[in-house]
Amino acid sequence: GGCAKPLKEFVEPERIMVATNGCDFSDYGQPGPPDPETISLHEGFRRLAVYGGNINERIDFELVRRIADASPDTRLLFVGANKLEPAGSTEFSEILARPNVCTLGSVDPDRLPSIYRAADLGFIPFVRDKLISENGFPLKTLEMAATGLPVVSTLMRPLLPHSPPLAVTTTHEEFVAAFLHAEREPQLSGALRELAAANDYDSRFATIVEHLASISRHEGPRLDVLAEAYSEETSSALLEALLRDGRSLRHIYDLVLPEFVFPDIRAKFMTGILSALDLLPSPVRQMIRRVKRKIFGGPRIAE
Repeated sequence: GGCAKPLKEFVEPERIMVATNGCDFSDYGQPGPPDPETISLHEGFRRLAVYGGNINERIDFELVRRIADASPDTRLLFVGANKLEPAGSTEFSEILARPNVCTLGSVDPDRLPSIYRAADLGFIPFVRDKLISENGFPLKTLEMAATGLPVVSTLMRPLLPHSPPLAVTTTHEEFVAAFLHAEREPQLSGALRELAAANDYDSRFATIVEHLASISRHEGPRLDVLAEAYSEETSSALLEALLRDGRSLRHIYDLVLPEFVFPDIRAKFMTGILSALDLLPSPVRQMIRRVKRKIFGGPRIAE
């Protein structure tokens, strides 16, 4: 997780709480049958390693080649939509031509828990990008952990407090070594499930609400100054955002904003929050909408 630098200018440091991603433990942590197609992909291989999520420029394909070469008895399975630019798609196609690399393409999100149950380990081979390394916390990390699946990841600092039981590595050499030794075993799987359960969205949202409740409603940042930062053009776009997604965040808005703030400033600040949804990375938007589902109900959100 992270907090935008412009926002920090309006808020005292001790009033900032960063809530990282969580998971739907009730969906991923329950026992169930493994995915039959994924089971079939084990044939001829000692292990099956799975990556779940969009196939995009975050993936370090040089690292993928290294682990494919280092572990020929492990089949690498990519599950997710191909979002690569043409050059990246060509590189991915070349990797898929290897005998121990394959893909299922995009699948129904409800199928992911059974796919993870059928695998031997999960891997997250992201590029060494400052934004990713400093702020990354992929949804798939805890979703895999909820099924007891060992997870090997490149460096993302928000994951470090959870390593172990996650295997968070800092170099290609460390990643390959961790990948080669990762195995499902009862003690590790139990620790991974405990980690995911402790970071369930119900628990995460309760922590956020408790933090909000601890803040005096008659203290706070200069919301009037923050609201004035928006232009008329932006305000118009914010109103559309309010109409589109206002129901869930209205609940949070009523908890956060002090009662004494003038109504027009409250409304403008609210629409600013909603507009920011479109600027946030997809996992963050999904976390907010998963919270909405916990409060108001609704369909599951695909990754």
